[in-house]
Amino acid sequence: MIAVLSVLLAGCGSVVATALGQEGALGPATGMVVAPIPPPLPLPPSKTPTASPTPPADDSLVPRRAPEPTGRPEAPPPAALSEEEYLQTMSAFAALSGAAWGTVRELMVQASQDVTLMVDSEWISNLAAAGATIKLANERLRAIEAPAHYRDIHQEYVTATHHYDNAVDLLIAGVRELDSEKISQARQEAVLGFKIFLSASKKLDPPAGDHAALTGPGGRVAYQARFS
Repeated sequence: MIAVLSVLLAGCGSVVATALGQEGALGPATGMVVAPIPPPLPLPPSKTPTASPTPPADDSLVPRRAPEPTGRPEAPPPAALSEEEYLQTMSAFAALSGAAWGTVRELMVQASQDVTLMVDSEWISNLAAAGATIKLANERLRAIEAPAHYRDIHQEYVTATHHYDNAVDLLIAGVRELDSEKISQARQEAVLGFKIFLSASKKLDPPAGDHAALTGPGGRVAYQARFS
C-alpha cells in the first residue's frame, strides 16, 4: 500500500515543480513590489487666535459639532499594482511556489525509495511545511489587486491557486491516512492547477519569459523566497 502511495505522488510534485520552478517561467524573481504609500496631506497653516464672537441670543443658531462615528473606519482597498510591478510579483510567486513544489517532489521521491518515511514524523512535518508555504503564496496572490490590463488573467491565476490548495489538503490527508485515493486526487488537482497557470501565463503581454521552459525537462532551480 505505501509503495503505491509513493508512486502516485512521485510525479505530482514533479509536474508542478518543473512548471513553476524554472527561471524561464515568469522571468527572474525580483520580489513583491508594494504600491507606494501616498504622502500625508499637509496641515492647514495656523491662524492667529482672535477673540471669540459673542454668541447669539437664539441658541438654535449656535453650530453644533457633528457626532463622531463609532467603530473602526474600514481600511481602504489595496491599490492596483502597475503592470511592471504585477509581472515582478507574479515572478516572485512562481519562484516561491515552484520551490515549495520542488520540496514536495523531493520528499515523495525519498519515500518511493524508503517507504517507511511516509510514517516518519519528521518527514511528514517537512511535507506539511512545504504545503503551508504553497498555501501562503496562494493566499498572497489572491490578495493582489491586479492592473486592469491583467485583471482577467489574474482571475485565472486565482482559479489555479484554489486547485493548488485542494492538492495540498488532499496530499497531507492522504499521506497521514495512507489513502491512495486522496493522493491520486491530489495529483489531479495539482496538474489541473498547473495547466490553468500555464495557460494564463501564455496570455501575458509582454510575455514574461520563455514559456517553453515551463514544460521542458530538467531539475528544479533553487530560488530564494521573496514573495513576502
